[in-house]
Amino acid sequence: MFSQRRVGRKLMLAALCAALAACSMHSTLPEPSSSARSDISTVRDTFSPTAFGNWVYTCAIGPSTCPLYTLSGTKPTYKSAFPISGNPSSSFATSAGKWYVVLRSKASVVVYNSTAAGPTGPTATLSDPGESTVDVAVNATDKVVAVAHLYAESDKSNTVSVFVDGATKAPTRKLHFTSPGGSGGYGIGVATDSAGNCYYTVDDIKLIKFYVVKFTSCKGSGKIVYTSPGSDSAGGVALDGSNNLYFVDNSYDYIYRCTGTANCKLLAQGFQGITYIRFDNGWKHLWTSDATTGTLYALNPTTGKILSSTSEQSADASSLALSPGPTY
Repeated sequence: MFSQRRVGRKLMLAALCAALAACSMHSTLPEPSSSARSDISTVRDTFSPTAFGNWVYTCAIGPSTCPLYTLSGTKPTYKSAFPISGNPSSSFATSAGKWYVVLRSKASVVVYNSTAAGPTGPTATLSDPGESTVDVAVNATDKVVAVAHLYAESDKSNTVSVFVDGATKAPTRKLHFTSPGGSGGYGIGVATDSAGNCYYTVDDIKLIKFYVVKFTSCKGSGKIVYTSPGSDSAGGVALDGSNNLYFVDNSYDYIYRCTGTANCKLLAQGFQGITYIRFDNGWKHLWTSDATTGTLYALNPTTGKILSSTSEQSADASSLALSPGPTY
């Protein structure tokens, strides 16, 4: 019943079925209104070549390869499959040409160099022993790597590991969030902003909603900055160059955009299987991968207009990273 392609939704609903002995799925997703429906077009504006190349890196949890695409403007072209074992669940690329890949089954994050010919390495491994690693965000300015965990701890708090100043053998510290439902939930996405704050998306399996949580300076306990209306599950999260918050409602495949962290409004809809969202270098475009249809999308981050849609080599690739990526 639950597809491997839908990490957040599958796991949240499985837990709800067990806890509530009832399971209701949104059998039919609402159709986008004519005013909100995005226009699909292909844009071929040219990026300047970089020493890191211009790449879209995609990964799926099951296969031991990550399809790679060269990128011209907002048009990806399939190049090759890069071998990575350990169930790569998500990844993040930096403006300095580093590619961080979360390995779910190895409780770690491996780091590769991005070159004009593709990724090389790994050059480092960040160990997060005993954790269910699910997403990663990198703030190059503050030298912070934040790693989101899928499952709650024994005390029913959800956690994020933070690696600071090049730490690799163990996290520098852990961030904790206990949902208002008090029963623990599922963490899905993590992001940082220019001030060095961390953001985490968490499902509340008791109250059947999700939260976007902020950890000031990537320290301490989380504060809720957004609560979903209900019957929703969390997806990925990102922030743009002006620290505006973006996140995915995984139940409906909606993407929201906030002004700062307030006044959050629907930005884009009509997808079938998205989980993560990522910005490219300079926050020019917002990207997502639809694992159900096997399609990569580039969007205008202000209007939500789809600028390109590209068929993927692997229909199961729910995560993606753009290299070179943004500063955070």
